[in-house]
Amino acid sequence: VSTQSTGAKGAIIAFSWEPKGNRLAVIHGEGPRPDVSFYQVQEKKVVCLGTLEKRQANHLFWSPQGQFIILAGLKHFNGILEFFNVADMETVATGEHFLCTDVEWDPTGRFLATYVSHWRHQSENGYNIWTFYGKLVSTTPKEKFYQLYWRPRPQSLLTEEQEKEIKTNLRSISKKLAALDSKENEMAKESLAKQRRELKDQWVRYLEDNRKVYEDQRKTREKMRGYPSDSESNYEIVEDYVEEVLEETTVVL
Repeated sequence: VSTQSTGAKGAIIAFSWEPKGNRLAVIHGEGPRPDVSFYQVQEKKVVCLGTLEKRQANHLFWSPQGQFIILAGLKHFNGILEFFNVADMETVATGEHFLCTDVEWDPTGRFLATYVSHWRHQSENGYNIWTFYGKLVSTTPKEKFYQLYWRPRPQSLLTEEQEKEIKTNLRSISKKLAALDSKENEMAKESLAKQRRELKDQWVRYLEDNRKVYEDQRKTREKMRGYPSDSESNYEIVEDYVEEVLEETTVVL
């Protein structure tokens, strides 16, 4: 079994493999702001992808899907968060969750939770939800909050070959699905329009039927009332206007 040193300088503070891939991250160095290095394991060698110098980080949290990683400064760093894209070797966003004690990715890799556990701090308990690119979605303070755990994601029904095929042809598949969605939306719109037309036709028929009954009963109404009650000349429209002062301001010049 062959071995190779990464050459990371200083003490190793944290080490973590990418869940899906062949990369690894290492926090190393001396002093309050260590360095973070990323490596890729290739055939017969380990290649350094880059080093981030002087970071406020002491924990590493890879996305379950790989590529994205959280450089977290917990404990004495008071919850400093750096959202990093290893594929592009760039910082996507930075954030802070004061007194943060734990970081939990959701199984899809789309969201993550940071929280302050009552087991470690008796104040500022609660949790925050973030997107993988560092946008804060929600903040939930909660007294005596202890732990957050995401519901496990069900096992995929697809084989590895099927998942690879979907990832390879994602654009063409997305276009097909978009076309199907558009077709279904058009069918739903047509169905709704047809339903509205039918309701309108029912209402028009209802009005016509009742207007005929109303006309047929005209003479009966006049006989009962003793005068042509349907004539508009027998009615007087009275309009009342009410004025109300909502606010009055006096300006001294």
